[in-house]
Amino acid sequence: MKKVILFLIIFLLVSCDAKDSRDILISNLYLKVSALQEDVKIEKEKLSILTCESGIRHAGVWGDQGRSYGIAQFQKRTFEYLKEKAGNSKLNWKVQKDQLWLLDWALRNGYGRYWSCYSGNK
Repeated sequence: MKKVILFLIIFLLVSCDAKDSRDILISNLYLKVSALQEDVKIEKEKLSILTCESGIRHAGVWGDQGRSYGIAQFQKRTFEYLKEKAGNSKLNWKVQKDQLWLLDWALRNGYGRYWSCYSGNK
């Protein structure tokens, strides 16, 4: 990733003639790099939560004395609550891709505290 970012910086600096254009491009690149860094942080957090909660397994994985289910170990009431907050009524508690989508949404929107394995809880 560092090599890609370095290449982009060099490319932008070489290809721009006007200082103003160069400054705008560098600002845009900075924003993109920051977004990529945030994405990496979220992906690491998801992997940590999924490993801790379910061992990255979905089917038949129950926890919390039968209250939590699946790869992200959602309790049904938490899943329904976050689904409503996310505005995505089509999500299904027992569907793996839906749990992964909602976990991602939850982490990006400040709801990581719902998982005991979330690094922000430590």
